[in-house]
Amino acid sequence: MNNADLFTLRDVSFAYGPTPVLQDVNLSLVPGKFYGLIGPNGCGKTTFLDLLTGCKKQLTGTIDYKAKELSHYSKKSLAQQLALVPQEFDTGFGFTVEEIVLMGRHPHIDRFSAPSKQDWFFVDQAMKCIGITGLRDRYTNSLSGGQKQRAVVARALAQNAPVLLFDEATSSLDVKYTLQIFNIARKLVQMEKRTVIAVIHNLNLAAAYCDYSIFMKEGRIAQHGPTADTMTAETIAEVFDVQAKVVFDPFNQTRQVSFQYFE
Repeated sequence: MNNADLFTLRDVSFAYGPTPVLQDVNLSLVPGKFYGLIGPNGCGKTTFLDLLTGCKKQLTGTIDYKAKELSHYSKKSLAQQLALVPQEFDTGFGFTVEEIVLMGRHPHIDRFSAPSKQDWFFVDQAMKCIGITGLRDRYTNSLSGGQKQRAVVARALAQNAPVLLFDEATSSLDVKYTLQIFNIARKLVQMEKRTVIAVIHNLNLAAAYCDYSIFMKEGRIAQHGPTADTMTAETIAEVFDVQAKVVFDPFNQTRQVSFQYFE
């Protein structure tokens, strides 16, 4: 392990009962990168994130965060370090958008204490960044699915953690707001040296935004490395069993993927 590593996974496996989900995962992640977790449904991507956040415990192997075993961190200290945007978040019926975003500050607020000026600063900045300031007093049961998801993303931004984990964070968003979220994430990586680890199904988004891609198949890491090296037709065929072509798109100034629609 390198002392500069953010996460180090050694021989990690996980299973639900007798069903293996992750097997023999060995990987090191460094700070200040945009990582893409890519693979078919059911290959273990969400479980991988759950292990990184400490929500689940691996069956074998070790996971270190900043050179210290993940299990040695308290839940509060991990919540100050890692902000997760899940696939689904039960916003309930009794919360406003402002209250949802304020939840991102809870790891930083002492028990029985009121939010500080700094806490409200991060809440206001997060809502402004996502463009939902006008929704702050709306109850979540009056929002669309996309509006709710944007509030959950703002909650993670308000947490102001050095690591952001996205589990299909933009799956319910239209093109405009998907690009907004990914642009914000990329700026945080480039300008503030934060780390983003994102489960992404859209290969073109992964090609455009991710510095480093981790391709998973059947609970194992099939390929990993800089996206420019790993986002290839051969890797896509190996992982997804589909024919694809990867070319440079001058309009986007990045590689993009097209698929063979007919057998």
